[in-house]
Amino acid sequence: MVALTATVVGTLIAASFAGSYGWLLAALALAGIGQALANPATNVLVRARVPAPADGDAIGYKQAGVQVSALLSGLVLPAVAAAHGWQWALRVSAAAALVVAATIPWVRAPAPHPAPPKRPPLPGWLLRLALFCFVLATANAAVATYLPLFAAQDLGYRPRVAGGVLACFGLAGVAGRIWWTRRTARRESRPAALLTPLAALAALSTVPLVLATLPHLGALVWAGALGVGSFAVAAYAIAMLDVVRNTTTGTGRASGVVSVGFFLGFAVGPVSFGLVADHAGYRAAWSAVAAVLVLATVAGLPFRRV
Repeated sequence: MVALTATVVGTLIAASFAGSYGWLLAALALAGIGQALANPATNVLVRARVPAPADGDAIGYKQAGVQVSALLSGLVLPAVAAAHGWQWALRVSAAAALVVAATIPWVRAPAPHPAPPKRPPLPGWLLRLALFCFVLATANAAVATYLPLFAAQDLGYRPRVAGGVLACFGLAGVAGRIWWTRRTARRESRPAALLTPLAALAALSTVPLVLATLPHLGALVWAGALGVGSFAVAAYAIAMLDVVRNTTTGTGRASGVVSVGFFLGFAVGPVSFGLVADHAGYRAAWSAVAAVLVLATVAGLPFRRV
């Protein structure tokens, strides 16, 4: 956790001084390395310190933190950027990471466990879960990245209102992750059994985004932000709960495998969406997101039988 926050603070500050697009990309790539440490570290803490069914609440709250950041980013950073420039918006983000770093001494680390004598092979269900998270994140990252740009560029919203759309997405994600993980933690079936229904509901939630591209229907973007935030964002928290519940050894390693799928989707999603939007418009791009979420629904079907 110390390494994570130190990396994020350093790279955000470096990005704020970027003098070229290449420099900006390099700084953000380093930030991604720090961010990748988040779920393995926190999942190990939850597994060691929180018994079931309270682990559902713990996973829900920690994963909701990601969406709290989206909420605060949407509310605060557009105003800072409009008043003082995007560089200062990044520096405000770095200051927020410093506040997080100040809380780390109060985190109770788990007692060290001896390493297993032999690293077991990865189970098939874990690889399938990583595949599901890859497909899900491809759509999720596209929505999170392009909602405010779509609202500003295509719907003509002012920057602060466009940021409000992202904040709406973040608020729905907070509520969705907490509610669904709490509900799932008390079920007898495996948490992953809920992945297909959540992905299907997320796919349906893209319909308002497609319709928002039509004349006089732009206000539907708010409904799309609420729907995708409530369901697609929650599904990743459910996947993390499944890892914590069903990994007998090596929770950090298993979390890392699933995170690899998730972050690969985060790399693919925004670039692909941007290409489609540039060449065919936002209606085609949102339709492509819907198709990807249908694929995620299919990818989650094996877990309906567990």
